[in-house]
Amino acid sequence: MKSLLLFVALALGVPAHAQTLRQAVDAAWARQPAARAQSAREADLAARRDAAGALTPQPPSLGLGARSDAPFQNEGQREYEAELAFPLWLPGQSARQTAVVDAERSQLDGSLTVAKWKVAGEVRETYWDVRIADVELALARRKVEESAALAADVARRVKAGDLARVDLNQAQGAEQSARAAAVEAELKAFRVRQGFQTLTGMTTVSAAEETAGLAPPLDDHPRLSSRQRAAGAARAKLTQAAEDRRDNPELALGMRRERGAFDQPYDNSLILKFSCPLRPTRATGRASRRRTLS
Repeated sequence: MKSLLLFVALALGVPAHAQTLRQAVDAAWARQPAARAQSAREADLAARRDAAGALTPQPPSLGLGARSDAPFQNEGQREYEAELAFPLWLPGQSARQTAVVDAERSQLDGSLTVAKWKVAGEVRETYWDVRIADVELALARRKVEESAALAADVARRVKAGDLARVDLNQAQGAEQSARAAAVEAELKAFRVRQGFQTLTGMTTVSAAEETAGLAPPLDDHPRLSSRQRAAGAARAKLTQAAEDRRDNPELALGMRRERGAFDQPYDNSLILKFSCPLRPTRATGRASRRRTLS
């Protein structure tokens, strides 16, 4: 039916511009809030993936300390300490964090695909509203021309005495009805074109490209794919929450410079520390699960 209307539109000389329907879909998508936020969300995921592949789970920390007996005996006891602490990855933690980020990226891609698919459907529907309104307007204008020509012919024949006055009244009534229908068709065409322009920023598109290539395959429907990706992201987060239930261990490397009294020289020593939490952070794990399931 739509192909027939399209053929009628072309036959009636309905104007069409150079833009294609695919360009209209791209233009409509660029006007969506999700499209404008896409780059920020992708940048956040890229930063998190870089962090998952870093040498340490968190940045190193610097500790400085000093000890003195000056406020008390003031015998010259001094001690200065500088320490650089490096958090360490738990076994498999980096891979799990990377898996979560990758799953979230896949989920984002799926949700964007669904959003684009919806926009494409709106563009296609609005596009056909425009095309059908153009056909109806062209038909209404042609009917006005035909009814006006008929009314003029009837008027000549009435003047010649071949037809009665009532025939002229009927012909003129038909012409007025055709003109009223044409005005309604013009208003409808204006409304649907305004809707198309609001959606895409374009006035109309070419009839040369219809909807080919814009519909997803039945075995890879965006909604189904998006749900599968969301389930994959949830599984990755649950795995991370179940495995990463302990704070990260820490390796510290530092130097201590100290003396016992004013008349003693300073001694330098190397500091090497390793700390590992012995108690799992179950509360953190439960909080992570709640965030995952919410």
